[in-house]
Amino acid sequence: MTRPKRPMEAPSPGNPSGPGSDPSGYGRLATRLRVRTPAYLSGAVLMLGATCAALLVFLAMVRIIGDPDVVPAMDLRVQRTVESILTPTTIHLMVIITSLGGVVLMTLFSLTLAVALWSRRRWVHLFELLVAVPLGAAAMLAMKQFFQRTRPVEALLDVRGLSFPSGHAFISMVFFGFVIHLLFRSRLNPAWIAGGTSLALALIALIGTSRVYLGVHFLTDVVGGYAAGFLWLVLALRLVRYVERRRAARGRPAVP
Repeated sequence: MTRPKRPMEAPSPGNPSGPGSDPSGYGRLATRLRVRTPAYLSGAVLMLGATCAALLVFLAMVRIIGDPDVVPAMDLRVQRTVESILTPTTIHLMVIITSLGGVVLMTLFSLTLAVALWSRRRWVHLFELLVAVPLGAAAMLAMKQFFQRTRPVEALLDVRGLSFPSGHAFISMVFFGFVIHLLFRSRLNPAWIAGGTSLALALIALIGTSRVYLGVHFLTDVVGGYAAGFLWLVLALRLVRYVERRRAARGRPAVP
């Protein structure tokens, strides 16, 4: 006599094998880290919330700066606080940190990552990088020209150009945010993903902090740069995925 088949259990939200699982790398990371996430907190919803928050922050910074020739009281208070804690050792350290977000090193980092992706034939990620970083830098320069905000007068470095948004904050958010995106899409051990993500976030925070500490940007410049960089990165990744979906709809083979 045959035994009745046991009914299949409904997959849990953290089970990647079920039909309702999140196929993205973000969902896989949550599964590996044993995070029980409700269905409504899927990766797409979280990303949408973060994007909306970044947009609101950017608009708030634009509203705060108002007249580009008038320094808001918040920026002045931060400047005075920073001036009271300046030390030669910290200044030297901040100069080193701020160079990590400069044109030379960011170009070197981007080229190195591009070669690595090309050698592994990761064409989609390579396309994402090319859209995010070089075009992002052009978009950032266009925003500077649009807002026409002058830099702080009492700067510790001789820096030319306009102030809002901070280019260092913008491009560090784009590049290191893209690195985090790659980590979440990878199949690395969760500990490596968590460590790499923490390092990338720390570099983003330190580079922006160095710009305020050295007096070459106001706090609103850096916060606005972070928000604009995040928005641009999301837009670049969505654009590439849209192009890939269009290719698939036309019956063209998927690009790895």
